Amino acid sequence: MWDVYHTLITHLITAKQLHRQLFILLTLIAAGCKDGIRVGEITQKTHLSRPTVSHHLKVLKDARVVNVRRVATMKFYYIDPENNSLKMLKNLLQHMDDYIAEYWEPLNK
Repeated sequence: MWDVYHTLITHLITAKQLHRQLFILLTLIAAGCKDGIRVGEITQKTHLSRPTVSHHLKVLKDARVVNVRRVATMKFYYIDPENNSLKMLKNLLQHMDDYIAEYWEPLNK
């Protein structure tokens, strides 16, 4: 499980790239999770270059945030809300929050 979180954090940590990745993620979310969207459509909607979009999609795919579906020679990128590392990260953060709420005692009681 640590590998998933380490991979996600490693791939998304660079702040300069993070805003572009978030921009691409928002575009994917707006397109819907079911069918996906192609690189060319993302470049039209984001006004980022094709190589830039492809690079960031690879980073997001390697971090298990984005999935890809192939139809013949076409690739459709999408977010699977039930099977991605963001959901696992959310669950981890929720567990940490629950633990802190149950066991943490303020120092100035």
